[in-house]
Amino acid sequence: MSASRKDASAGQEALVRVAARALARANLVHAYGHCSSRLDADHFLVCAARPMGLIAPGEAGTVVPVHGDLPEGVLGEVRIHQHIYRLRPDVGGVIRSMPPTVMTLSSARVTPAARHGMGSYFSPAVPLWDDPQLVRSDAQARGVAETLGGGQRDRDARQRRRGGRRVAAARHRADLVSGRRRPHRMAIARGGAGRRRAGAVAGRGRGPRGRHRPHL
Repeated sequence: MSASRKDASAGQEALVRVAARALARANLVHAYGHCSSRLDADHFLVCAARPMGLIAPGEAGTVVPVHGDLPEGVLGEVRIHQHIYRLRPDVGGVIRSMPPTVMTLSSARVTPAARHGMGSYFSPAVPLWDDPQLVRSDAQARGVAETLGGGQRDRDARQRRRGGRRVAAARHRADLVSGRRRPHRMAIARGGAGRRRAGAVAGRGRGPRGRHRPHL
């Protein structure tokens, strides 16, 4: 199968576009975020390389090989997606997101702590990739993917990116872990036991937003 745009169906293209714009509307990404959806064992579709909130209806993404060089025009950090898909055949969607609240914690080498039951999504811990550099090499990307690991505990990792079985599920979990920053911050402000180091369990965030028919 050729690594060209024509390999993604209209429905797959629409899914990635809508997920990208939803992430931007929720303030879970800045100008350099990206999301992808697995097409098969050897290929995935990544959104257009532009601010996600500006991706237009009908604007195509790029099909990327799981093994091999990145196509021209694809951002270098998409290597993270490649290595996650290589190591995790169960993963169907990956998001590089950067929620401001979670980035604040990660700059202090802390991940959000669970404050009630929905933290089980990230049990027993949200891993931290403790390196602020852009991930522009295969060695770095492999390190991120290995930090993410596998299984229930690693549905999410704090390296400005999210993974899930589907890109829609990944977007929801990005919202969940971002939302946990607020009660964590309140607990710290009130003198509670909120100062957990990297690896603290992440918890539940906001629920689903109001539904409307998206522009595809």
